[in-house]
Amino acid sequence: MWQRPWVALAAFASAVITVAIETVIPLFTRDAVDVATGETTSSLATELIPGAAPITAIIITLLACATVRFVFQGGRRLSAGFLAHDTQHRMRVAVLDALQNLDGRKQDSIRTGQVVSRTISDLTMVQALLAMFPMAFGNLAKLFFTLAVMLVISPLLTVIALVSVPVLVWITAHSRSAVFAATWSAQQKAADLAEHVEETVTGVRVVKAFAGEERETDELERRGKELYAHRMRNAFVSARYMPALEQVPQIALILNIVLGGFMAMSGSITIGTFVAFTTYLSALTMLTRSLANMVLRLSMGLASIDRIYEVIDLVPDLDEPAQPVDIPAGPLGLRAEHVTFSNPDREVLSGFSLDVKPGETVALVGPPGAGKTMFVQLASKFYAPASGALQLTYPRADGTGQLDTLDFSSVHSKALRNRVTTVFDDPFLYSASIRQNIAMGGDYSDEEVEDCLLYTSPSPSASRWLALCFPDRLFCFSTMPPRPSMRPRRRIFTPPSKIWGMSPSSRWPTAPPPST
Repeated sequence: MWQRPWVALAAFASAVITVAIETVIPLFTRDAVDVATGETTSSLATELIPGAAPITAIIITLLACATVRFVFQGGRRLSAGFLAHDTQHRMRVAVLDALQNLDGRKQDSIRTGQVVSRTISDLTMVQALLAMFPMAFGNLAKLFFTLAVMLVISPLLTVIALVSVPVLVWITAHSRSAVFAATWSAQQKAADLAEHVEETVTGVRVVKAFAGEERETDELERRGKELYAHRMRNAFVSARYMPALEQVPQIALILNIVLGGFMAMSGSITIGTFVAFTTYLSALTMLTRSLANMVLRLSMGLASIDRIYEVIDLVPDLDEPAQPVDIPAGPLGLRAEHVTFSNPDREVLSGFSLDVKPGETVALVGPPGAGKTMFVQLASKFYAPASGALQLTYPRADGTGQLDTLDFSSVHSKALRNRVTTVFDDPFLYSASIRQNIAMGGDYSDEEVEDCLLYTSPSPSASRWLALCFPDRLFCFSTMPPRPSMRPRRRIFTPPSKIWGMSPSSRWPTAPPPST
């Protein structure tokens, strides 16, 4: 919110001006009633518009107040909506940035369903809370304005109206902790359910292969029942406090109507004053109800904010160097010296050594679980070895052909991944065009994208013919989830080899390497 101070100031100022005008309007209504009944011949409006008839002046003033109120109420809604959606967007981006900056171990501990739930339902609740916050601030200001005017009109009736305030404060304070806990648990169960659905849908082939459909359906039913129970508990907690918050002000309203009517009949106050005070008292009742409801919503919103910042505050386990060293330009090599890495259950790599010189192509072959993928992730600095060293090698500037080394511990992970690219063989298509899937957000020309396609295609002539004859089909077709029958699309993302030392700005070769 404070990243947009002028928008926040406009929202709160518009809300205060709107409620100030709403507070003044019943005074003109009082004057209109008193002028119509002959109680008085002057009013606040005649002081603002001298020379006009009292009723005419009151009508003109009310129309002006309605116009100004309309303008500032629209400004409040516009600025509050912009503030809420902008904050929601910034928090969503902050969540994505936090996730992108995590290392391998921290990413392994993330539960996808929890993240999805927090970036959808929790952020939506925060956005709704922020959209209502300027209005709640305006209602709080209107509460003080209304009480000040009521004290001027009739101190006795105001004291009676304030009898219910301590009761409302006690109920609100007592309900806050219970509503917060109930909301937190309900949102957590919703995230658990979303996580189960996401994992089941993603791994549907594994579920079918092991005949686990019935088990997963039973698990979904169990989590759905838990979510239902926690949502009902949340509804029960809200139902226990909301009726009291809504009905206590009504008691004060009834007492004031009885006493105010008696005072009007006895001549202690005018009929216009009684009408205005009743209007203020009704507004006060609605204000206390709205503010009490806002306190409950604030408790729910705080629970959502807390859950979102649990993700934003995640930090990687790997420490980045305080003064990172720049990676030299030019071709790079990769060297591993006696690298050891272990998972909690077993040792993956033990004393592994490898030396890939700049420009070389090396294939690592081994059975499943031998550590090939783990070494690739170590080379991208998603993990750190338990012992041993990983280094980048590059030719010396003196042209002797000797290689200098640069240890991974002295290089920032972002700079390393800018130069060492990992391409996995698992196909994945974003919901975008083929061209956008190939470019992956990079600012590449059509020629560079076509070169990439030709490099990865087994038939350059066929690909070039398609590129020339069907440019719309190649670059503008929306993609769909890959299926076994979609081999041409999947082949776009299947590189024939892993290339060490290639920078992102390098041009692709115009012909594929010879098959081996």
